[in-house]
Amino acid sequence: MLELGDFAEEAHSQVGRRVAELSIDLLLTLGEWAPEMVRSAVRNGMEPERTRVLENHGEAIAFLRRVVQAGDWILIKGSRRMAMEKIIEGLIEGRG
Repeated sequence: MLELGDFAEEAHSQVGRRVAELSIDLLLTLGEWAPEMVRSAVRNGMEPERTRVLENHGEAIAFLRRVVQAGDWILIKGSRRMAMEKIIEGLIEGRG
């Protein structure tokens, strides 16, 4: 969503709203617009303690390793420039 230009803030706000509407269990965010997505989710009813703005991939990997349990579903989404595959790789490496 980095490529959205002037629409980036609104798009991240819309995603936050939708996350709240869908009763997603946990919202972890990274990047410039991460705080806006979290604010929107909370404004739309998500409990603040179920949201996190993380600083980098390593922090996301460490957090997920602590909280993910067998049977959990994880959606990792980000602009290509965010290189979110690093999170997937980090989680896979931690399984061994």
